[in-house]
Amino acid sequence: MQLYTRVMAKVLVGFCNELVSEAVSVGVLLLAAGRSRRFGEDKRLAKLSNGKTVIQTTIDQIRGSGLPLKICVASNDVFFSQNFQFADVEIIFCSRSNRGMGATLSQAIESVKDWEGAVIALADMPWVASSTYSKLSRAVSSDLICVPIFRGSWGNPVAFGSFFYPELRALDADVGARHLLGTVEAKYLKQISVNDAGVLRDIDTQQDIT
Repeated sequence: MQLYTRVMAKVLVGFCNELVSEAVSVGVLLLAAGRSRRFGEDKRLAKLSNGKTVIQTTIDQIRGSGLPLKICVASNDVFFSQNFQFADVEIIFCSRSNRGMGATLSQAIESVKDWEGAVIALADMPWVASSTYSKLSRAVSSDLICVPIFRGSWGNPVAFGSFFYPELRALDADVGARHLLGTVEAKYLKQISVNDAGVLRDIDTQQDIT
């Protein structure tokens, strides 16, 4: 009986390990290195009606999904590193962020080589629901790009499978990831319907938070 129990335990452990190895690892890469030119000041620190800052609200929404999170900031962003410390969040300092969003993403994508999919999120979109991040993470696979769609309009964030990481690494200046959506074959592009107006709402000016 003891021998049977040990054998069955080994079989069960092996089965669980196989399931883990086959699981798709997906996380969120949050781009937060922008310079907020049109806003006039650091819009990440602007207060919303909930009493929290834009960046804190965005982070809270992502963490609410339970997904791994990495945040990309400028290499000289001392304020962020001193004021936003999370045990379960990695901060990536991007030395090329001054070149634009594309350059930031190109550098940051190197840090997620072990993910089979990355949900590329924007710091100035605090109204995206946690459920949207979760839905995109479940839909994406290594050879797919998943775009949220609300009432017929494409939004953000967008989830990229690892097959497209080389294209993301090739980005530069202010050419962002959405540029790729018009270049890939339709079979690699999947529209994900969401009941979330937040995927269409970002912050460019101070009027956008009123």
